[in-house]
Amino acid sequence: MKIFLYVIKQFFQKILFFLKCNIKQVLLFALFLFLVFVCVNLYRIYNKIPNREMFIVLKERGAIDSAFCNININMNYGGRTNDDAFKGNNVIELWKNSSNNSGPLFPKRNRDQRFSLWEKGMYQSLSNIFNDSLNNIYSMISLNFKCYSNVKDLKAHNKPPFVNPDGSMSYMLLSRLNEDSLGKYIAGGGYILFPNTPNGNGGFSFNNSADNGPQKIWFPWDISQTNFKFKFNSYPIECKKLKFEFYGPTEFSTMYPEPDKITASSIEFTDKEKMHIIMSEGLYFHADFLNYKNMLGVRNLLITSIISVAIAFLCNMIWKFID
Repeated sequence: MKIFLYVIKQFFQKILFFLKCNIKQVLLFALFLFLVFVCVNLYRIYNKIPNREMFIVLKERGAIDSAFCNININMNYGGRTNDDAFKGNNVIELWKNSSNNSGPLFPKRNRDQRFSLWEKGMYQSLSNIFNDSLNNIYSMISLNFKCYSNVKDLKAHNKPPFVNPDGSMSYMLLSRLNEDSLGKYIAGGGYILFPNTPNGNGGFSFNNSADNGPQKIWFPWDISQTNFKFKFNSYPIECKKLKFEFYGPTEFSTMYPEPDKITASSIEFTDKEKMHIIMSEGLYFHADFLNYKNMLGVRNLLITSIISVAIAFLCNMIWKFID
């Protein structure tokens, strides 16, 4: 026991002597040790695989005989710079057919008695925005969505109310940043209101996360791949097309159901039965973005090179100290 305590005492005395006589070496050792710590954490952050989830619900109200939609999910993994293409990286196109023998959706005389309590707030908000224009509205399609992401602080956007030339009106609610057991998400929605016309069309356009801009080498996640989960409910609105476009060479994992069309940068569903499966079970797939594989490799090579040099320097200092 005495010999052990003597050895420990000698060791600490040697360390104290080294610290007093080699301040510069100690500072360099601490600096390179900190550099290794930072680079290891950067490597972990920069190789974090993005997990994205999106849930969309479409509902119709009023005098609508039939309604249809196309859903387009766009993510710019091709370095595309056309800003007009990404004003909304999620675009839902809608059109409806209606009869002319029904009454207004929001009759002014009994508006407060007609709707349930949770609906009254929504209708009151629309009344404040569009005033008496609501008296001529006979049908409406609403959107609700949730967008989850584990790699980006989500941003909430909304768009000002808009009256189209055909008399239809559109309004996007201010999105809300929330969090639940699945993580942080953006929740939002909007409305398209149609006048008393047999046919009408409109659309929703909204952004989520950083997907509507080119990926950059410094983004703190794995820019070369993503996991995606998508689910929607549009019944009784029939979805004619569901498309995921990435604007660059993309490799997709096998998925169920299988896409009806696969291109170098996109997948597309048009089959009615497959739409029903996606509505009930959701769609899961993994995508690798070939344009960014080399960029990710360069980034990882730079980080691992710095770690290797720093560790070699630390080992050299420790060897000199032991020797």
